Amino acid sequence: MASEPTSAAERAPPFDARRPVAAPPRLAAPPQLAAPPRLAARPWLELGLACAIASALGGCASVRATPGITLTCALGAGAAWFAAARRWRAGDARALGCAALLALALLRAAHAPRPADAMHDAPHDAPHDAPHDAPHDAPQDAPQDASQDATRDAASAPPRHGWEGRWHALAPDGMRGWLEDGRALPGVRIECELPGLAEDEWIARLDPAAPERPAVSSVERDTPLGDAWSGVATLRAVECVRLAAPAGAGAAPPWLASRWSRARGALLARAQALERDLPPGFVRALLYGESRALDPALRDLFARTGTLHLLAVSGTHLVLLCALLLDPLGWLARACLPPRRGVELALGLARAALLFAYVPIALAQAPVSRSALALGLAGLAALLPLSPLAPAPLRAARRRADVASLWGLALALECALDPLAAHRLPVQLSYLATLGLLLGCGPLRALLLARAAPLVEAARRSRFGAARAWWLESAALLVARAAATALAASLAAVLATLPIAWSAFRECAPLGVLATPLCMPLFGVLLVALWAAVLLPGWVPVACYARPCEALLELLAWIDRAPWTPLALPPRPLALVALLVAIAFALVRAAARGEWSARQRLAAWLLAAASAFVCAPRLAGDAHAVEIEALDVGHGTCVALRVATAAAIVYDAGSRERPGLQRDALEPLLSSWEGVPLWVALSHADLDHSAAMPWLAGHRPPRVWLGELPAAIDALLPRSTRRIDVEHGLARIALGAGADAALDAELVLARGSAVAGNEGSRALLLRVRDQWVLLCGDAEADGLAALLELPLPPRVRLLLWPHHGSDTPLLARLLERVAPQEVWFSAAHEPPVAPELARRGIAWRSTHRDGPLRLTLDARTSEAPPTRRAW
Repeated sequence: MASEPTSAAERAPPFDARRPVAAPPRLAAPPQLAAPPRLAARPWLELGLACAIASALGGCASVRATPGITLTCALGAGAAWFAAARRWRAGDARALGCAALLALALLRAAHAPRPADAMHDAPHDAPHDAPHDAPHDAPQDAPQDASQDATRDAASAPPRHGWEGRWHALAPDGMRGWLEDGRALPGVRIECELPGLAEDEWIARLDPAAPERPAVSSVERDTPLGDAWSGVATLRAVECVRLAAPAGAGAAPPWLASRWSRARGALLARAQALERDLPPGFVRALLYGESRALDPALRDLFARTGTLHLLAVSGTHLVLLCALLLDPLGWLARACLPPRRGVELALGLARAALLFAYVPIALAQAPVSRSALALGLAGLAALLPLSPLAPAPLRAARRRADVASLWGLALALECALDPLAAHRLPVQLSYLATLGLLLGCGPLRALLLARAAPLVEAARRSRFGAARAWWLESAALLVARAAATALAASLAAVLATLPIAWSAFRECAPLGVLATPLCMPLFGVLLVALWAAVLLPGWVPVACYARPCEALLELLAWIDRAPWTPLALPPRPLALVALLVAIAFALVRAAARGEWSARQRLAAWLLAAASAFVCAPRLAGDAHAVEIEALDVGHGTCVALRVATAAAIVYDAGSRERPGLQRDALEPLLSSWEGVPLWVALSHADLDHSAAMPWLAGHRPPRVWLGELPAAIDALLPRSTRRIDVEHGLARIALGAGADAALDAELVLARGSAVAGNEGSRALLLRVRDQWVLLCGDAEADGLAALLELPLPPRVRLLLWPHHGSDTPLLARLLERVAPQEVWFSAAHEPPVAPELARRGIAWRSTHRDGPLRLTLDARTSEAPPTRRAW
């Protein structure tokens, strides 16, 4: 009998743990398998790329092409595509097939409506959006209004035009679907907020001028929606009506979703019962994509930390569900059943059936459908027989799915079904993230393992040089490989989607690269526990899912306290950012192959310099000017001031009727003032003055906070933010040591009364050389009277009228006290005091009539500085 090893160093370590990892691990092919096929041997990938190019070209076409011109251009583009790739051969059927499919997709895209009309209101279901940023969000009483507005009879509807048709549901609850209109459009996908909309019901959209316009600033935004809609859009109940079906309209086949609807309702009820010990709506959003009941503050926490994709049901959920639940059950079944090919096929089909059954349960969302299809086909690929003409090593080994071919097949189907799919934001993010994983995960993992090699080597021996136990070395190697894989996958996905996130959201979360791997173990445990609790009610203890949920939220809150969560990005061209990302992927792949020459090192340094140059802030406009702008927010107030390069001040940011204030107006304006430190002043905490303040505190943390500070907003601010308030009187605030020495400006915070509410509103005074600007809150009675008793300037260049232009009894006293040269109103309707101002000959402007209001003052110091008045 052989003797046992005498020491740990002599034992045979499993998993090849003693293999040195100082050099970067190479991605070698598995045993008995040939090298992965070349790109030319992947027709599905070629088809997918051809369809994506056709969709992009068709959507960007400036004119509608005729069928002949479109077909000629498509065939030429297909031939050029394969000729450039040196794949054209005589009799190559794949090339002709790709060119034909390219022509078909381009032909459909050329005759589809313009995609720019639908991009304005596209829902932001990507990993980088918050819920209150979604366009046309319904107010709190939307369900009640929907039941009234949606039941108008056809007599009150406008004349029929090209935007009406039969409703087809895409989800069991009827909230999502597409509009069939054979006269003008091939189909319009609509996110609808009309509860109870039945299948085959005819609906029409009202006139575009009927809904309230979105919040706007002077920065140019996308054009509003027109009559021709395409892609994905969001509707409110007030924007569409039900119509009687026209005579002769045949009934469409019913969508057989009654059983799925009942199953989803039962599962939702069980999930809602679990939320007694969890945040409201958390379980329903995590398992089924039902995010309407989710707390917006909780969703925003995931968005700020770059982990919003964990809440949106997508491929991550299905991969974890397979790895932690379905695959272990399959391994258990294989251990109990005889090893036969029929058993393997039955288990593979059962796994695919469970994945496909989850699609209608999750509201048939596009990411879930794509992931279920890909995972189901990947699981069945190993069970399909190979052709007898295949090489002997491949026939002897186990067949595997080619992920790149699956990616190309999914992209081809997406573009064939939707001719403008390449212009849809969710499609771009989903396919770019997957492409980033295909191209960058392996090379990044190899580089990270090479950097971690010294740590793994140090774990093999103690401080005194003695060899450790084999299981400790193996555990260290497994942990290093798992951490490198998770970090590489997160970094590759974030880097691949950076151009789209930069262009669409103007922000990213750098710590999200680390936050996702850190949260993934807790998230996986929580997902399995919640599914077990839903499927087996009463059998799973509460602590099994309550404790992981608390730990996950605490971890995200700890990450959120770090800087750059998220990081605001300056406006830059999409093509430039995409080029830098492509160069970065090329350099990473070259470094992983060991081809790190002097030219590539130079290219890496040049890439770093170019990235720094792109991210460097640039001030647009006069560096010594003071810009004052009142945004058009309807019933609310939002005034932004750029005091040269010293500060960008936001005085109030709220609206009662336009929830897209931060996305539509405030964020573009602040992005145009890049490089200027942000200050925030809040007069009082009413919704029409503070609705967008949580977004500012969480997504654009200010350097200084002036005025009232609610506790919920205070929790979002970093500790470095300076907090200034005044109980009564005046408080002069220096603009900062970084202000230009040639700047002659001064900031004053004023408050007349210390009571809460409107009468305790803070006012903001800004002096620019010898001119004053006075911005008032909502104080119009005792608080305004006390404010007028303070030493205010006798004459102001600009006055923002209190309380949105209300007819205050102190009107005459206010005008005599500050003698405004111009008056602004931030209101949704004609201000009551406007006729009196016109009678007195005082110039006035209002956002409801004039849109965003703008004024520019020169803040340069003159040769003879003006004498300051003692006021």
